Amino acid sequence: MIPSLATYDFLSILTPILLALVALGAMALDALGSVAAMLVDASVLKYRSKVIGAFTLFGLLVILVVGWMVGLPPWLGSPLRSSGAFFGQVLPDGYTLFFNTLFLIAALATTILSLAYWDALQERGESYILLLLSVIGMSLMASAHDLLIFFVGLETMSIPIYVLVGSERKNVRSNEAALKYLLLGAFASALLLYGIALLYGITGSIGYRDMALGVGNILLTGDAASKTVLMVGVGLLLVGLFFKVAAVPFHMWTPDVYEGAPTPITGFMATGVKAAAFAALVRIFITAFAPVWSQETLLVVLFILAVLTMTLGNVTAIAQRDVKRMLAYSSIAHAGYLLVGLAALAASGVPLPGTAMSELFSSGSSILFYLLAYTFMTLGAFGVLVALEREKQVAQSLETLAGLSTRRPGLAAMMAIFMFSLAGVPPFIGFAAKFYIIQSAVTMELYVLAVIMVVNSAISAYYYLRILVVMYMQPGERLTITDPTLPFGTYVVNVVMAAAVLVIGVFPETVMPLLGEVFDKGMFYFPFTK
Repeated sequence: MIPSLATYDFLSILTPILLALVALGAMALDALGSVAAMLVDASVLKYRSKVIGAFTLFGLLVILVVGWMVGLPPWLGSPLRSSGAFFGQVLPDGYTLFFNTLFLIAALATTILSLAYWDALQERGESYILLLLSVIGMSLMASAHDLLIFFVGLETMSIPIYVLVGSERKNVRSNEAALKYLLLGAFASALLLYGIALLYGITGSIGYRDMALGVGNILLTGDAASKTVLMVGVGLLLVGLFFKVAAVPFHMWTPDVYEGAPTPITGFMATGVKAAAFAALVRIFITAFAPVWSQETLLVVLFILAVLTMTLGNVTAIAQRDVKRMLAYSSIAHAGYLLVGLAALAASGVPLPGTAMSELFSSGSSILFYLLAYTFMTLGAFGVLVALEREKQVAQSLETLAGLSTRRPGLAAMMAIFMFSLAGVPPFIGFAAKFYIIQSAVTMELYVLAVIMVVNSAISAYYYLRILVVMYMQPGERLTITDPTLPFGTYVVNVVMAAAVLVIGVFPETVMPLLGEVFDKGMFYFPFTK
């Protein structure tokens, strides 16, 4: 007998379904624009990109509202079915709702910035379609409770991003960045898939719940060969995920790709792709790999990776003169900070029935808060760069920011807010985010890791505050600005992000309890809890 699907199953993936429908609508508009250009007038092509972009923006707003209307009431009400949806392959819990919201915010901001960026470069509108397809993959990664669904989501996210990175077809750097990202991403995906194959072979399952039981049995009763195969599989799977989050030593692609990609896409990669990878990483860690937490080797690996990632990212960023490359190494450093939170999560141990899990929720919610904060800070910083690129049509070196406080005082002020926040200066959201990560590390007695993170935050202040020195204390070249007004959308993105950075930074306690609920209110499935 073939098992039947219920309405619940389709509602659990409502966000990917709606994104697919909006993408199909955007494809239809793209095709209609081409037909109209052939039958009516070629000048129609001038408006095609704007129409597709506006349609995408409206669709994302609708999906965000509908997603909350459908996803929030169950989260606040009765507990979720322990088996999940689609026979346990998808888990539509509060964790999924949070990350779907984060992905949609990043996509909305990227769409608004792209409307100005692509208009200035006279590009076509297929970029919006690819953006929607990548968000579908992100949503599947966050909600997946099965390694096959996770991998499908990963590739659905990655392939459109490869194309978006090289979407400036006449830009050699963009083409080079896309090729590098494609080749290295393909190798990372191959290693990850081989790890999944090993895990399936040794545990007999690709579902997180059954895999957790299989992993536990191998660690308790398995022979040395079985344990070796298990650890190799876990390691290969983590290599693929660490590549996506740009953790050292899997970070080499990041500077070139961030520099060569169109600036709105760079901001989207730095936020959406990183958030999706950490969403899958945390989900897999506390479900499928929960028994591995007790292995001291895993904690040592996370410790070393966190130290190397944040230290190399910060030290190398000091030498950068290109702002996008500097933010690329900054992104690597922030991945290291998040790995500190992941190490604290691993140090919290396996949650057993009836055991207090306050440390687990504290570590988990600190990771979610940091991802939220990093999204606002980074999208705002890249939003300022998009505005300046539209004005100058050149790559953003530090010298191009000289005198910005005189030429564009509003943009300079918002850039200052984002740089202060990225540096972890109170009262901005970056300070609260780093505080919660350090607090979780100290709670789990990872004192050395906490101290190293504090030292790295101090190092990062140099290159973040250097941008303020250049903007406010160095005279800039005189420019002839043909269009003194910037698109309204760029102002909207920058103002909203700056407001979020300031307001949540002043009142972080209004957000943290909600993120704790994501882990604590029975909506997140733990394989070893009642």
